Amino acid sequence: SISQPRGDDLKVPGRAMDKRVRSVVEQMVRVFRNDYDHLTEQEREPAGAEFKELGGTAAPVLADALAEEENWEVRRGLISVLALLGRAAMPVLLKRLDVPSWSLVRNVGMLLGETGGQGLVEPLAGLLRHPEPRVRREAASALGKIGGSRTVAHLRQAILDPEVGTIAARVLGELDRDNTVSLFTRRLAKTGRVVPDERGAREAITILGEMEAAETAPALIRILRRGLWIPFSAGDTLRTQAAHALRRIGTPEAWGAIGEGTCSSRGVVRDTCLTLFQESPAGSRPGITSEEAA
Repeated sequence: SISQPRGDDLKVPGRAMDKRVRSVVEQMVRVFRNDYDHLTEQEREPAGAEFKELGGTAAPVLADALAEEENWEVRRGLISVLALLGRAAMPVLLKRLDVPSWSLVRNVGMLLGETGGQGLVEPLAGLLRHPEPRVRREAASALGKIGGSRTVAHLRQAILDPEVGTIAARVLGELDRDNTVSLFTRRLAKTGRVVPDERGAREAITILGEMEAAETAPALIRILRRGLWIPFSAGDTLRTQAAHALRRIGTPEAWGAIGEGTCSSRGVVRDTCLTLFQESPAGSRPGITSEEAA
């Protein structure tokens, strides 16, 4: 009844009507926030349904309330209501992506992921460059709910972010594991004694490790064991990265190679493998003992 004027309301100028509706919605949101802790789940559902009926009219008021609210339980209630609004809330939410509050931006990213649609891929991908890691992680998860080829491309870049890599790898594993593993395995196959694309090789090793791609262990082991590299500066970097990737893969074959690496003639490689070996639970190191590594 608020959002659909009747009778004398038709004589009210549009701007005045909008102002009156917003005033009523603000009062509804205020009551919702004040009483939320005292409501049962059964009582919260009809409150959410009432806001859903208001659609886009309620969205800006709810988004403003979410930005102000300090009580986590009430924030969760506001997030649930905004999720119920779906696409009606999307224009308002997109405008909140640039606000200073990182917690609000993170919540908006989560809501956009729930709303879905390929049109949201680029706005969410922009959040992968946000200065707050928690926002970047939420953006990666939200992109995973949307999917699609553009999402996969953005997540392949995000996997190199140390704060986001684990989540991006998990999402890629669900969306496009076979193609992603195949792509970076081919890049590793081009890494011979001469490394024309050192950065590309490093990225491939990191991504395959984050994805825990056990099928790539033989290629990573070859890199760890390799002696001469050109340029020479690439050698220790690629070997140590391969050791870290093998640790994440964690198969007996991978641990065996790390064990061999503890005897490497290259000091940095030897120290890296020994550290990885000693930091890991004994049960994950089949076939080699800590005495042998020492």
